[in-house]
Amino acid sequence: MSVHKIVVLGPSGSGKTTYLASMYERLKIQRQETSFFLQPALTQGNELGRLYQGLMRGQLPDKTLLGNVTTWSFNCNVTTAKGTFTAFQLDYLDYAGERLTDHPGQYDPHPEFTQAMEEADSVVGLLDGLKIYQYMRDPTKMTALYENISAVMKHIQANRNHMRSPVHFILTKWDIFGDSEQMAGNDMLKQVRDVLMKFDDFRDFINNRPNKNAPIRLIPVSALGKGYMALQADGSLRPIPGAIPKPFQVEIPLACALTDKMREEITTVAERANLHDTANKAGGILHKILQSVLAGLTSAQIRRALPERFREIDEELLTFFRDLVVNEAMKRAEQLREWQAASLQTVNDQKTAFNHVLENFAYLEGILEERYPASSLAITP
Repeated sequence: MSVHKIVVLGPSGSGKTTYLASMYERLKIQRQETSFFLQPALTQGNELGRLYQGLMRGQLPDKTLLGNVTTWSFNCNVTTAKGTFTAFQLDYLDYAGERLTDHPGQYDPHPEFTQAMEEADSVVGLLDGLKIYQYMRDPTKMTALYENISAVMKHIQANRNHMRSPVHFILTKWDIFGDSEQMAGNDMLKQVRDVLMKFDDFRDFINNRPNKNAPIRLIPVSALGKGYMALQADGSLRPIPGAIPKPFQVEIPLACALTDKMREEITTVAERANLHDTANKAGGILHKILQSVLAGLTSAQIRRALPERFREIDEELLTFFRDLVVNEAMKRAEQLREWQAASLQTVNDQKTAFNHVLENFAYLEGILEERYPASSLAITP
């Protein structure tokens, strides 16, 4: 069974623990839109359940302790009339926020963290939506946002020479943007994106990211949803008594972690065809050369060049991802939804479960791209 590894970086208070508890709450049950579920070890499931029950009572989680580097492991399962099948294992590394901020300008050499970064399939940096919101309303409140961005970027940057994995930025506390009833739309995300691009660390990483083939995203999420938190006069957020969490898009980063890794692996097939040097000499037309090479490769050639864990995806899905990279086309959620519903009926082992979950993830990613086209940071605004 394949293992997919995600490293989550976020300074203290950015919402890592709340996000994790809400993601698990959303995905612990197989639903129509997310036709898979996450199953952790009993003790970890109990702990996440305890954290979410606290949120139901208006109690926010305590900060992650400085000494903690915790790996949360989940089986990604699919249940049908034929039984329950595990598609893959997800390892989610939660990194104490103080490690990012207690030593300004320094990279934390914690051995477990260093190894995790080098082995990660996806790296996730949490950006505190409250700090961004406050800065947008009052530009003098720049320091807190700068520290958040700087802390995340220096740890990603420290491993850039070893890391080929996609990078995703989760914009937390999205519920405070927009009006009192609806989540903010794509226009607001564009404004946030413009704000972030004013910061040198963020802008330069986006423009000079180590792996041009790996997708990079800004994903708005709300672990608690509209109507749970109220903005106070002092600028802090406090739970509203009696409010119930309504997580928004907490499953999307997980979906993008796997689908973007799949797209990155397909793109590097062209590089493995001894075209890396030629493409490098081409400068600005690197991606067009890689696209052209991929367009001429058969699905069988691509499959043989992929890592073993991706070789079992079915023909239709492999061709879909190849064409997506070649054409830079937008995913059509309607088509993917039909695939997802059909593939659920075929699940009867680990291989078919993996295919089904990957199709489901592609569907969820398509929803993100329809709601928030500005979420792709690889596309010039």
